[in-house]
Amino acid sequence: MLDTRLNFTIEEIIQVYLNRFQQFLQGTISSRQERIGRQETIELLLRSHAPESVANCLVDALFKRLDTPASGWLFVEDVKQEIPHLDKTIRNLVGQLVEGFTHTFQQALQMADSHPDGTIDHHELINVFMAANCMPHHIAEQITNEMLYNIEMNGSGRIPLEEIWEQILTVADRCINARAIVEQIVKTFTRNFNYTLQSEGDGDRKLKREELVKAISRSFRNAPRYYAEQMANDMFVRLGQNRDGEIPLPEIYAQIPQMQSHLVVAADYVTRTLMDTFQAIVRESACNRSGTIARRELLNCLIRAGMSPYDANCTADDIFASFDRDPHQYLSLQEVLLELPNQGWRCIYPLR
Repeated sequence: MLDTRLNFTIEEIIQVYLNRFQQFLQGTISSRQERIGRQETIELLLRSHAPESVANCLVDALFKRLDTPASGWLFVEDVKQEIPHLDKTIRNLVGQLVEGFTHTFQQALQMADSHPDGTIDHHELINVFMAANCMPHHIAEQITNEMLYNIEMNGSGRIPLEEIWEQILTVADRCINARAIVEQIVKTFTRNFNYTLQSEGDGDRKLKREELVKAISRSFRNAPRYYAEQMANDMFVRLGQNRDGEIPLPEIYAQIPQMQSHLVVAADYVTRTLMDTFQAIVRESACNRSGTIARRELLNCLIRAGMSPYDANCTADDIFASFDRDPHQYLSLQEVLLELPNQGWRCIYPLR
C-alpha cells in the first residue's frame, strides 16, 4: 500500500512541476519571444517550486534533445511539445527526493517523541517539519494544520505517531516545495550579498564584524538588524575569529550556505510582515468588499506591501498560475492569502 501511495505521490509532484512550467512558459515567454535560453528556462522551473536539482535535470534533457545546433537557445514551441514527455526524465530524481524527505522526517519524528509515549503535540509536529526540511515556521505551521485536518485527536491534544506517519505522503509535495523555497532564499540572498559588496568596493578586501553586519542588512531588505548580527556572529565563531578580527570575502562567501537557518528565520519574519501589511492594505481597498481581487489590484497591493515591482509581477503571475487561473480573471482573497506565504521570500532584495 505504501509503495502504491509513494508512486502516486511521485507522479503528482512531477505533474505539478510540468504543468506549472507549461503555464509559465505560455504566459511569460511566448507572448514576448520565440526562443528561450538555458538560464531563463531554469528560472521558470524554479518559479514552479521545482528543486534546483530537478530544474537542472529537466533543462539538461531539453537542451540535449532540442538544441541540436548547440546554439544555447530553444524554440518555445519545441519546448511546449516536449514537456509531456519529460516525466520519465525526472522520475528517479523526484523519487529520491520523496524517499529522502520521508526518511529524514521519520528520524525527526522519533527524536521528537521525548516522553516516549508514541505521541507528540501540535507545536512539536511543527518543529519536526522545520527540523526535517529547514523550512520557515509559517510554512511548517500551514503543513501541520493541513495534515491535522485529516487526523482525529483526542482531548489530550496529543497526536499518535502512527497516524502522522500514515499522512506524511499527503504533504510530501508541500515539504519538498518548501525545501525549494529555502534554496531560493539562500540563492537570492547570495546574489544580493554579492551585489552589495561589489557596489561598495574591492572584492578582495576583508570585513570587520560591523562591516559584515551592514552588508548583510543591505542584502536582506525588511529583516531587522538583529538577524544580520546573528549571522555575522555565527560566521566569526565558525571561522575562529574574535569580534575585532577581519574575515576575507572568499571565506565569507563559503559560509553563506551554512547560514540557511538564520536566513530562513529572517525570511519567516519578512513574510509575516508582508502578510500583515498586505491584509491591512486589502481591508482599505474595494476588493475587500467584493471578496475577489484582479491581477492589477493584487500587483498594486504587493508593491505597497513592500515588494519590488519586478518581484510583485512575478508573484502575481505565480499566484494566478498556482490556481490555474487566467491573469484576466479574478482570484478570491482566500486563495491569495493561501498562496502568498510561499512568495514572502521575494521581499528579500538589496537596498539601493
